[in-house]
Amino acid sequence: MQGNTRRRRRDAELNRGSLLEAALEALLRDPSAGLDAVAATAGLSRRTVYGHFASRDELVGALADRAGEGLVTAVRQVRATAPPGQCPLTTLARLELAVWHGIEPYRLLGNLAARPEHRARVTLHTGEVSQYRRELLEAGRAAGELTSTVEAAAVARLLQAVPLAVFDAVLEGELEAARAGSVVALTALAVAGADPATARQHVGAALTADAAGGLEHALKEHR
Repeated sequence: MQGNTRRRRRDAELNRGSLLEAALEALLRDPSAGLDAVAATAGLSRRTVYGHFASRDELVGALADRAGEGLVTAVRQVRATAPPGQCPLTTLARLELAVWHGIEPYRLLGNLAARPEHRARVTLHTGEVSQYRRELLEAGRAAGELTSTVEAAAVARLLQAVPLAVFDAVLEGELEAARAGSVVALTALAVAGADPATARQHVGAALTADAAGGLEHALKEHR
């Protein structure tokens, strides 16, 4: 009996995962797609979809939570793989790249962060990233790598807006998606107070380190 219960739970989790993947696919095709379109994309019955999500808003909220889990995975992966003595600017660039790769599939949800009704959900998922950003900013300033004309807490808040602005640029066709991660990292370091040459140097080092360490692959495996 316990085996049957575990099997049903596993099947339910698989169905929910399939629905979320189908929802992303459907929303990429049509941002206004409803639950019926998601059901058709997933190859599941309407009844099955409504058994998991009572409304489109509930489904979108679940996708936002999944994107948030990607953020948490990003910061923990970067913390765990940062070698001793790595320049905080390189680590910050790695963090921004990891954040982008973790949430990029959910770019259609980027504007959720600006809506008051989603503020609590966004705060829940971005807390660890914001804290790590601030730590790295303060470390970069202490090392003399960054200017410090604006309070670190305010700069950390500005950095949170960078991926959202890049989301918009990609969606509006102003930026190629393939370049978006590098643009996020370069812009973040510039906002943090690094000069252009220094920003390029550390983003390059971050890209090299993550290619060798397979960080992007690890984040894709998480999804």
